Amino acid sequence: SVHPDTINLLYLQAARVEVEFTADSREDDRVELIFTDGATEVLSSFPAPLGAGTALSPGADLSGLADGMVTIRGVVFDRANNRAEFQASPALKDTVLAAPTLAVVAEGATNPEGVVNQSTSGAAVVRALVPAESLATDLAQITLSDATAEVFSPEESPTGGENSLIFSGLDVSALEDGTLSLAVSVRDAAGNYRGFAGAAALKDTLLGAP
Repeated sequence: SVHPDTINLLYLQAARVEVEFTADSREDDRVELIFTDGATEVLSSFPAPLGAGTALSPGADLSGLADGMVTIRGVVFDRANNRAEFQASPALKDTVLAAPTLAVVAEGATNPEGVVNQSTSGAAVVRALVPAESLATDLAQITLSDATAEVFSPEESPTGGENSLIFSGLDVSALEDGTLSLAVSVRDAAGNYRGFAGAAALKDTLLGAP
């Protein structure tokens, strides 16, 4: 995983642990991993490999554990039911990501809200409202599309707390006139991802000659 020791939405129902075994490991040994948030436990069991090496535990569903630090301890049993315990590195469970509550092409000096015209098609502005639980480490990106081509904004970060994000200078001149879909994608430091559909915009840059 690109986010080691982290349990995010992507791996929430299939969390796996890499376990290193010594040379005396036997195939008939059994490994149990116990994940706990301090109140609830989740058990994952799998056979040990033969000899030294590493093995990945099967995916464990940790959706029932609370967000926060998750401790992981392990027990190895042999066929005589002797046991040896070990402590794994703890993991941070982070599955909360606040999505924007509004995204719209912003009103400007020469355009009404939700409209891209001749004067703004080279530098459209989108305003997105993010909720109070947003973090300064979250990253948001805008996509405007005419269903054939897309324009992406640079990623922007909220300052923390409820506020508007402004995405300016979006050149949508190459997109067709008509309805433009507007989408916001948000990701956080834990690798969580959320998508949000904003208000569709009208692109109208054609004016018939008299």
